[in-house]
Amino acid sequence: RNIFKEVLITDHNQRRSLATMALLQSIPCGARASRPLIAFSGSERPLRSASRNIRPSIVAAASQTSTKSKSSQSVATRQVFDPTGYVKYAAAIPTQVTAMTAALWALQQLNGALASGTIPLPADIAGDDAAKTIVTLFFLVVSIKSRVFSPLDARRPTVRGEKSAISEKRRPSWMPPPLTFPIVWTTIGLLRAFSSVMVWEACGRDLVSTPLIIMMLHLAIGDAWNHCNVVEQKLGMAVPGVFLGCLGSGIFVTAAYYQADPSAGLLLSPSCLWLSIASVLVYSIWDLNPDEEGNKQPLVPVKEVAA
Repeated sequence: RNIFKEVLITDHNQRRSLATMALLQSIPCGARASRPLIAFSGSERPLRSASRNIRPSIVAAASQTSTKSKSSQSVATRQVFDPTGYVKYAAAIPTQVTAMTAALWALQQLNGALASGTIPLPADIAGDDAAKTIVTLFFLVVSIKSRVFSPLDARRPTVRGEKSAISEKRRPSWMPPPLTFPIVWTTIGLLRAFSSVMVWEACGRDLVSTPLIIMMLHLAIGDAWNHCNVVEQKLGMAVPGVFLGCLGSGIFVTAAYYQADPSAGLLLSPSCLWLSIASVLVYSIWDLNPDEEGNKQPLVPVKEVAA
């Protein structure tokens, strides 16, 4: 009896299903989309019209997908040299040098007033000693924080930033630990400051002498390079920039200091050694980090044009 009952139920369900399908076929498409089918008997689950599930949002998503597919088949492009990419740096460097030279000139006037007694000082403080103290403090600030004169965002990399960057970009195995960089750069800043004071005295205490202006140029180039490498992450342009700009101007200012005072030039010379190591490091990072297609960042500014 149970078997016979199950056969009857199954046969009944099949007939209901066939009858419902026949009814669906007889209903026009518009009406079929507006009226859901709500009942099947037995263990079958209720069905909804597929047309009801096709909502405007789904149609819009499909349209967007089609648009993206068409846009992906865009015209091929190629990269060409864009000399306007240098304009920002070519404007920022002389602007910063001018600002720093103006600060040196203003400090020169202050020193003259101190030496002549125009600005009164305590009896136990000589004008020349006060001037030397002020000049030393100025060179200390400028050698470490020259970016305060830069019109660009010339921030330096932080230890925390370098640690996170190691996980994002490949580094050569010989790269020093991140903590090394602030220690070395602070030391170089001290060497720049004290050697500049020596050159100032060797040039007759002239703050706008040629060697000191060359130092201001060297610092301005370094700030522009930091903007390119650290802020804009242009690893390709940073390679010739560090060799020709930072290292080249570092050698140039060291030679100028040596001519003014050999001791000052020798005191500044370790900075050239560190800049040489830093230049090779910058090149290695660029070489080790091509894009997803295996292409390295261009060494010059470029723009996209139709192929």
